[in-house]
Amino acid sequence: APEKGTVAFGSGLHGWGFNVERFAKIYAAKMGVDKEKMMKRMWGDSFFNAKKKTWTNVQQPEGCTEPLPRAFCQFIMTPINQLMRAIMDDQK
Repeated sequence: APEKGTVAFGSGLHGWGFNVERFAKIYAAKMGVDKEKMMKRMWGDSFFNAKKKTWTNVQQPEGCTEPLPRAFCQFIMTPINQLMRAIMDDQK
């Protein structure tokens, strides 16, 4: 289960890998919460409302005009995609 740190994601082609625990440590320290709690939030139906600075399990809570991204996408995949895109663009 990814939220337990037993699943790794990576790219053999580009030589990198991670598990949810690696990112949970970073964000737990930044947000001042327990790493285990953050690991659970990083996977599944968990969404962070940046405007209210609250976590929810509802993708489009009342008052939100657009659906919130899943925490895994917002805090892990989007930064990785941005980094990879920046690296690949510099290689052109």
